This record gives sequence, C-alpha cells and structure tokens, in this order.
Amino acid sequence: MTTEHNCQLYFLGVGPGDPELLTLKAVRIIQDCDIMFVPVRKKNETDSLALEIVKKGVDIEQKRIVYLHFPMIKGAKNMLKALTPAVETIEKELSKGSNGCFVTLGCSTIYSTAGNLYALLKEKSISMRFIPGVSAINATAAVCGFPLVFSEEKLAILPATYSVDQIDWYLDQFDVVVLMKVHSSLAVIRQIIEKKHLMNTSFIVEKASFDEQRMTCLNELKDDYKPNYMSTLLIKKTNH
Repeated sequence: MTTEHNCQLYFLGVGPGDPELLTLKAVRIIQDCDIMFVPVRKKNETDSLALEIVKKGVDIEQKRIVYLHFPMIKGAKNMLKALTPAVETIEKELSKGSNGCFVTLGCSTIYSTAGNLYALLKEKSISMRFIPGVSAINATAAVCGFPLVFSEEKLAILPATYSVDQIDWYLDQFDVVVLMKVHSSLAVIRQIIEKKHLMNTSFIVEKASFDEQRMTCLNELKDDYKPNYMSTLLIKKTNH
C-alpha cells in the first residue's frame, strides 16, 4: 500500500442482520463519509441487504450511494477480472479526495466481498481501512445459545461451497467447525456428519439475528430440506 493518499476508503462490516448490531464506529463512519458504495448481484439493481440494515440504523437520505455490480462467479481469478468496472468506478468517485465506505454483510474481514476489492485496489493511491463488524459466525453461536469455542477447543471456519471434500478431515482435527453458505451443499455435508455421529451436536442457523431467524438441530431436519441462502452450520464434538 502506498504511503501518500488523496482519498480514504473504508471496508465496513454492518453485521449479520440486526441493525442493533451495527457498531458505533460503523455508524460514525457512514455518517462522515461522502459516498457509500453498495455491492449488488445484478446490474442496475438497488436491492441490498447491507443497505437495508444501514437504513434501519443510520439516516442516509442525503448520502450519495453508488451501486457496484458483484456478479455471482466462482473462483478468485474470475471474480477479480469481473470486478474491473467496480474498481474503475471507485477510483473515479474518490478521485477528488472524497472519503467513501464500502458496506458489506457481517464482518468485512471474513469471507467478504471487500477482500476482492482490496486485492485490486491495494496498488492504487487510495488509503484503505477495514472496519470489523459482528460476523454471521458470532451471531450463529449466539442464536444456538452456547459459546462458539470453550476453554481449549480448536475452531475451524470453512466456506462450504468450496470445502466439501475437506470437511471430513477438519472434523477429525478440530473441536468446532463452522461451515458458511451451506444452502447448496447441505445434503452432502449431512452424509459426512452422519458418518461422524455428530448429528445431535450440529446446528443450522438461517438468517441469524434477523426477526425470522431459525435454529434447528441437524437430526431434526428432513433429508430433502432446502435451507435459506443465508445459512450457517455449527458443528461441535461436545455439547456444553
């Protein structure tokens, strides 16, 4: 990262869904920034969960909002290539010395879209700072009603969509395993957990911290159950 900058960009986590989990620092930075960058899945779209969370906690009616297209593409290299237009937009918007914040669900440092932008912008003359937020991982444990890790337990966090073939090994090596974005691979994951005899200590949480949040022990789910897109699976070897 360069040492001389003419603009500031904050990668800002807005939490898992409950606007009361917005940090005081996040609120202040949103209020102070000139521009808010919001990721969307489709071009010309304005629907954003991150933005809806912010609206419930911060008055942004007078804020300049710029939407950035983040296509649903697998593979880091493919995603970085697809984000070239977003990077160009950010550079243009901040070129006059403005300050901006890029809002993202959960924590901006954990499997966040912010990481892709950082990789592309780190050689630019833009000062960048990560502002952490409450992650879906923390919210999932809170919904389950027990500590994420306890005493000397070891924790592994994996993106389920990329790590199905590694789950078996991680369950052998770690006391607690958190699988994020399990909606499309739950059936396969379930088979692995059944073989490990961990169905009674595995919990799927859908839309953690939202009003409609749902927590279910894996042994209570029907085999063909289709979870919400925003689902996290918490697997513990012991149930405290």
